[in-house]
Amino acid sequence: MKTNNLHYFFVLTLLPFLVFAQSTIDGKVIDGEFNDVLPFANVILYSQSEDGSLINLEGSTTDFDGNFSFSDLPAGVYTIDISFVGYSTVKISDIALKVGDVVPISVTLQPASSELEEVVVTTTQKRNNEASVLSIQKNAAVVLDGLSLQAIRRAGDGDIAQAVRRVPGVSIQEGKYVYVRGLGDRYSKTLLNGMEIPGLDPDRNTLQLDIFPTNLIDNIQVLKSGNASYDADFSGGIVDLSLRDFSSTPLNTFTVGVGYNPDMHFNSDYVYDEGSKTDIFGFDDGYRKFPLSRGIDIPLPERGNLASLNVTSFTQNVDKNLNVSNKSSSPNLTLGFTSSNSYDLKNERKVGYMASLNYRSNISYFDDYLESRYEKSLPAFANTVYNTGKLGKDERFISFLGGIAYGSKKGKQKINFLFIQNGESTAIQGDFLNNGENNYDGVGQIKSYVQRQIISIPFSSKNYFLDGKLEANLSFTPTFSRVYDKDFKTSIFNRSGNGDLYFSRNGAGLPVRIWRDLEESSYNGRFNLIYKHNLGGISAETSVGGFYLRKQREFATEFFTIDYVGSTLDLNGNANNLLNNIWALNDPTGAFLFGTFQEENQFDSTIEKSGAYISEELNFSEKFKTYLGVRLENYTIFYTGESLDNLIYSDEQFINTSDLFPSVNMIYSLDENRKIRASYYKTTARPSFKENSAAVIFDPVTFNRFFGNVSLNPTYINNFDLRFEKYGESGNFFAVSGFYKNFQDPIEIVMYQRSPRQFRPQNSEEANVFGLELEFRQKILNNDIYNLGLNVNASVIESRQKLVGDELDVRQFDADALGVELDEYRRLQGQSPYLLNTSLVYKRNSSELSLFYNVQGKTLMFVGNDDVSDVFSVPFHSFNLIARKSFGKEEKQQIQLEVQNILGDVREVQYEFFNADPVLFSQRKIGRTFAVTYRIQL
Repeated sequence: MKTNNLHYFFVLTLLPFLVFAQSTIDGKVIDGEFNDVLPFANVILYSQSEDGSLINLEGSTTDFDGNFSFSDLPAGVYTIDISFVGYSTVKISDIALKVGDVVPISVTLQPASSELEEVVVTTTQKRNNEASVLSIQKNAAVVLDGLSLQAIRRAGDGDIAQAVRRVPGVSIQEGKYVYVRGLGDRYSKTLLNGMEIPGLDPDRNTLQLDIFPTNLIDNIQVLKSGNASYDADFSGGIVDLSLRDFSSTPLNTFTVGVGYNPDMHFNSDYVYDEGSKTDIFGFDDGYRKFPLSRGIDIPLPERGNLASLNVTSFTQNVDKNLNVSNKSSSPNLTLGFTSSNSYDLKNERKVGYMASLNYRSNISYFDDYLESRYEKSLPAFANTVYNTGKLGKDERFISFLGGIAYGSKKGKQKINFLFIQNGESTAIQGDFLNNGENNYDGVGQIKSYVQRQIISIPFSSKNYFLDGKLEANLSFTPTFSRVYDKDFKTSIFNRSGNGDLYFSRNGAGLPVRIWRDLEESSYNGRFNLIYKHNLGGISAETSVGGFYLRKQREFATEFFTIDYVGSTLDLNGNANNLLNNIWALNDPTGAFLFGTFQEENQFDSTIEKSGAYISEELNFSEKFKTYLGVRLENYTIFYTGESLDNLIYSDEQFINTSDLFPSVNMIYSLDENRKIRASYYKTTARPSFKENSAAVIFDPVTFNRFFGNVSLNPTYINNFDLRFEKYGESGNFFAVSGFYKNFQDPIEIVMYQRSPRQFRPQNSEEANVFGLELEFRQKILNNDIYNLGLNVNASVIESRQKLVGDELDVRQFDADALGVELDEYRRLQGQSPYLLNTSLVYKRNSSELSLFYNVQGKTLMFVGNDDVSDVFSVPFHSFNLIARKSFGKEEKQQIQLEVQNILGDVREVQYEFFNADPVLFSQRKIGRTFAVTYRIQL
């Protein structure tokens, strides 16, 4: 009933936005010389008659972003003439416009030759749009792939995670995080309008992409090489999402979708935490709030000591429900509404808005959940931990993205507001076996709730001077992130040989209650100037800028256990009976809460990054151009907290570095459609807040402990790329690339000696990565009725991390004991040895059928140490199908069917040790999901 009420809310919200459809031509003009927008270009619209004659209807000029628009047009066929002084004129014909159409046009103007006669390039709308998809990529200073507004519209993808997987060299992990060139999260980065914004997981570089609808996006660019104008902290690639300012005509879209997984949904065995009444909206209503004072110590109770009265009152304040519950699991649900429009003001000024409100619920259920830990026992493995059972997860998302933009011929200002709310409830019920030093056989449950929130307010201003030759940009983005772990509950009974269940300090341990707060604020600002000029007769563009970033994180933990005076055998294996009898002075039996303030689980940390850059684009000739740049970044991190061995840090400076990051990009054009690119750029990968800390962070779901490292250093990477590109008709494209990366002090996550549940980041020795990448896009069939396209991206990558010190000694000892030869290198953590992305897309009129296949090679996740071996992710073969059909009046409605994980593959992580058979670290049988989405443009 609650879900139905939410559905009605969205429907009622959109009713006031119902409008009549208008016919419009929207366009963007690109400067082919500098690969930038071209303001103030002249645009003339003609009506095209059946005999081919043209009637001049109206004229316009492009705005500050190279955009133009003709609206309120009757159905018919049109021609557009686009010109600019010093550039060849482009005439686009056969623009067929139906009632209610909004037709996007994108065109690149190339510099004219020195000859006096005018050069006019004539093409059709269809051919121009297909060519424009690659125009930015073709003229970019860096190795770049991407999707234009037209490509996104034609594909009909609902969210950015769906759209970006069409980009070569990109893989989507967990359906939402993007990795580039097989490198993990540490070396990939996601930007929104060129600015860094933390995601729902603030320790990730990559932003969760499935929360953004595609109709708010102007374009998606994936950079695989660097230049001075981009942040230096990446190596695999940067995904930059450019938001639209507004729609030139009223745009109102409503979306509803349902996803069904036979293994997960409508299952009466689904385990869950009953939680609060507002969980369906992604936040807790106070049911799970911390009921005591922060930083409190609760001592063990003493009979006859009046101070122990506090122990009784504290214990009475905590929630008594420790058990998981059962119900039938519901399917996934998606609801969304988007609205955008613009309004003309006096003196060629314009103001517009965009707004998007989305709701999503994801329900997961695994009836064979598995987490295990092993230690080496020559010549194979010995199991130490084996947890199995049922796992239920309920994720709720509410997101709002809105913005207002104001523009004139001289500039543009816009401000956006991003709000994301997420609640994630997890329940586990099962068996917990430990064969290690703390031997036990247990049965019980774990319940957790994580509440996340992001509020970000990006502001930007762009202004033009000197007839468009000088461009000034200013950006500022404050962002506030909150992550609250609310009342984690673990209650695991020890199971005796005769089946009796009891709690004990030894063995499975006592029931645990945990509350954690992470609050982070970020202030990100930058300013740059771009000046187009001539340098000794050479066409050039100079870019200079400065930037400042400040991020502050506060992390606090409250950790308590529940003990019991008396025999817990009397609880009859029911954890909810534990707090029914609470210890008191006059009745000194029963349960009581105790715990001390853990200084090692609290910290306050600040990161500051500032600097400047300068770059120069030099067009030596039509065939050869180069981009030279250097970036200066000063990076500091300050830490306040206390370590496990009682070392106190008060605003201690852990890192303070000032580094120069040079970049050189060269492009040589063999002819109009073939290019050779060569580049060098230096980048870095810095430790996260929790990595560069003295904190000890416990995960009550997996029982893992993460230990920070106060001695971490940044990683520095020297990157080299060589690439050949060939551009063909109809968007066909071929490229082959070679790349080499040298890592100094790479940061890797290593398991502690003899402790398979404890992890710690550390700097390793020098590592090298060699890669070969092939990209292929081909229209197999292509005409006005249907087309069939094949996209293939394949990468083969060799990573080599040299073994030294203790790691070399341990591995050499094991190799000698087994009589095998030890390689002096191992893989770099996080680097996949191969990556394959393919898609086959068939379109006929208003229908589309797409197949996507992606696989990423076995990747080192955790580096082994002493008795603990390396842990690898097993290749997951992702094979998905999407079918779409547009229908109704003016084809404003769309139905989409998606089948995920057609092959039914399983996500597995495993231990590997020389020639021994691998054993599982974790396993999730995710099954197949069938999703239906309906979308209507109102």
